[in-house]
Amino acid sequence: MRVSLCPHLLFVTVALVCIALEPGPAVGGESDGSVPECQELIDIQVPTNPRHADYVMKIQYSDRLVCLVRSDAVYRAFLSRVGLGRKFRREGLQGLATASGNSPMAQWIAAVRRLDTEGLQLDPRAGRREVSDAEWDAVLSDYTALLAELDRRSVFDSREALVALTTEAKKPQVRRLGYAALVNLDGELDGARNLAGTKDANNLVAAGRWMAPEKLRTELFLKGRYSIGAREEFDREFIRFLSYVPGHDSEVFGVLEANLNTPYQSRVLESLLARDSAKWPPESLEPLAEKLTRLYGALDQKARTRPDGKRLAKLISRVADHLGPGTAATIRARLAGLEVAEYRVVALREALAFDTDVLVLQAAQPTEITFINQDTMPHNLVVTEPGAMERVGIAADQMALLPASEGGQYVPGIPEVLFHSSMVGNGETAKLSFIAPNKTGVYPLLCTYPGHWLKMFAAIVVVPDRKAYLAANPTLPSREELLEIRSYDHDFNQLAVELAEAEGNHSFARGRAAFFSRACVSCHAIGGKGGRVGPELSTLAEKQSPRDILRSIMYPSEKIDPKFAKVEVEELESGKVFQGVLIPQDDPEVVYLVEDPLTECEPQVFSRNQVEIVPLKLSPMPDQLLRRSSPEEVLDLITFIYAGGSSEHPVYATGD
Repeated sequence: MRVSLCPHLLFVTVALVCIALEPGPAVGGESDGSVPECQELIDIQVPTNPRHADYVMKIQYSDRLVCLVRSDAVYRAFLSRVGLGRKFRREGLQGLATASGNSPMAQWIAAVRRLDTEGLQLDPRAGRREVSDAEWDAVLSDYTALLAELDRRSVFDSREALVALTTEAKKPQVRRLGYAALVNLDGELDGARNLAGTKDANNLVAAGRWMAPEKLRTELFLKGRYSIGAREEFDREFIRFLSYVPGHDSEVFGVLEANLNTPYQSRVLESLLARDSAKWPPESLEPLAEKLTRLYGALDQKARTRPDGKRLAKLISRVADHLGPGTAATIRARLAGLEVAEYRVVALREALAFDTDVLVLQAAQPTEITFINQDTMPHNLVVTEPGAMERVGIAADQMALLPASEGGQYVPGIPEVLFHSSMVGNGETAKLSFIAPNKTGVYPLLCTYPGHWLKMFAAIVVVPDRKAYLAANPTLPSREELLEIRSYDHDFNQLAVELAEAEGNHSFARGRAAFFSRACVSCHAIGGKGGRVGPELSTLAEKQSPRDILRSIMYPSEKIDPKFAKVEVEELESGKVFQGVLIPQDDPEVVYLVEDPLTECEPQVFSRNQVEIVPLKLSPMPDQLLRRSSPEEVLDLITFIYAGGSSEHPVYATGD
């Protein structure tokens, strides 16, 4: 049972106060982060205990944090929260200085010391991950800029405190900030170099990017290049610092090129991309292109889609810009044959559809599809042989009858399945990597969760030259046209009339085949055979007429049996949302939820007073299940269900 972990937060009350938030002073060129402007302030009851108050701030989303009525706790949060713009840090510094009567410089030192003991704070939605180097760098850049805005005399009077940051701070990021502040104040390197010595030289070099005078960055480069190879920590930070060295392009290039095959290759690539390739030694460019192309070709397909692989490809293309036409064409052709074509497919929420109907791939091209599931139901991606969509789909439907341990992914182990992803839950992402087939043609792409393939599919067109195909086909054919799928646009009223007129003249064999090939069997049992998710259909005739059965299949979301409806269960404390089917039980204080009723036997258990339950408007049964069936097949299917799967039923008086 899920239990509240933070009952002490119940004291927080919220009231909206219509007070316009005055923005901090604008600074040209500075980033305001990703937090939107706020039009009114939110007043909450903040604990008087500073530790408790800071905890309340820590659990606020960033876009809400910046809209809180200002307090010391809010100002402290502004100085430590990742992703806020510099104007909020400036406001936090000035607010604390005003409230305490201390100078902004004193508050700057205090804020940096808090960073050393408490670290940076992520938006709660980021989870428990570590703060990245890039996020630390962004905050340190803000702190360096804010220090430059303060009164120089007050900064000079705090020199000993800056020295203490470089020698006493536990976090390397804080020591770097101290070195940068000290060098910028002194206007020379010697004081900081003496403090760093050999032991902490890597953090002094890492601080180089924030050293304001260009001559100091140049001096740091000229003195540091002779120490390359002495210590790995120094080498890694020195190579990163080379992004910020002014001029000396040939010397910098030489250091970077020599370290391409080192453990810090990633930082070498970053620094090369950060510099002006037009200023590199011309005679070195062709050998560099060859070297980079060999490195790129040695990567496996997945590695080529990761950041370092993309940096390599970008760098190869940039170097080719400076080569002769013939050599450049050769390099680009090799790169094109190695680059991974990346695509994105999204499962749309409560639509049982992909956002993409047609994908065009180049034959034999390394390919990666990022699959994002925005729906409340699980889905996957399966690529099949041309013409094999129905066989694969029916085989997947039959897997719903297997034990959960055998059929949970619903990917049939048959040769017609070429590539497939894992089953992806709500809000999750998966990557499907493969080499596009050499053979041109149209390959079905479908979700094989039982019943979904009838509606949730796309066409992959494999062609010799993708650019030429797209140029010749600015408007792509429909997926049905490409896959040669015949679809029927059924009219309920017409089918209902035909159903009544055809009484006594139905095919049991054809109705049974339709039941077992149109995904019905994956969720419903009839005559003792079938799935366990939906209602058992053997005695359905006692409750519904053939017309009722037809309507429930054509419009499944029109009337959903509460016992089989999907719901969203939201944990009130965490805000986390789960989707699934409720399992009936006797205790009204407990909620049992199965997220995937086809595979899961163990439900998730919640306390009823800790959750909110919202029924979903979409039935678990897909609509348009009959779109691939002819009118005759539809009538025979309805009759088969009405007969409870029995050929002895009177409705087959004159049937086969």
